[in-house]
Amino acid sequence: MILIALATLGSANRSALAQRDLTELPKPDPVAEVAAMKAAEGAAVNLYAADPDIRKPIQINFDSLGRLWVASSEVYPQIKPGEVANDKILVLQDSDGDG
Repeated sequence: MILIALATLGSANRSALAQRDLTELPKPDPVAEVAAMKAAEGAAVNLYAADPDIRKPIQINFDSLGRLWVASSEVYPQIKPGEVANDKILVLQDSDGDG
């Protein structure tokens, strides 16, 4: 039992240490991310919005008119001393009817 516990702790520690040197996340590639998704039969995945229009979304919701409301914050979840809070509410609407 003790050996299993030590092995588990050791593997968890390696994972934490591997992230310690992670100073910057790679920029997302929305097109590649959509291509990597597997939709259910009869469904499709479409890119609706991406960076730089939306930066660090933290909440989304569709209203009864089909508009997408997005709350975003580049300083979420932890604002650093001296940083300016820049939370935004964005409303995205299909204005030309193409979905």
